[in-house]
Amino acid sequence: MTWHVAFIPADINEPIVQVQNSENMRGVMQLMDASDKIVIASKDYWPLPWYFRGDRWNKITLYSTVPEEKELTENHPGVIILHDTESLPSIEGYDKKDVQVFVLVLIL
Repeated sequence: MTWHVAFIPADINEPIVQVQNSENMRGVMQLMDASDKIVIASKDYWPLPWYFRGDRWNKITLYSTVPEEKELTENHPGVIILHDTESLPSIEGYDKKDVQVFVLVLIL
């Protein structure tokens, strides 16, 4: 059983695979991959650092709280990720999209 779980590729339909995320995270990661600048502003930012580990952190600005809107948008990030309980009502020039626990704000 251990061999199967550790070394056999599986997908979400595999009953023995247990993950804490949903398929929605794939879309979030695609948006992050496609963006040159990303802002993550939340005290509850985990597990994004684990998912986005590697050499791509140079395009991410991380805030442990939600700063003023001007500071969030000053470098014109392609993606702003906020926790749903800390979300701003709107940000000019961005569309808001709810994704699981996080709220994604995207450029039009």
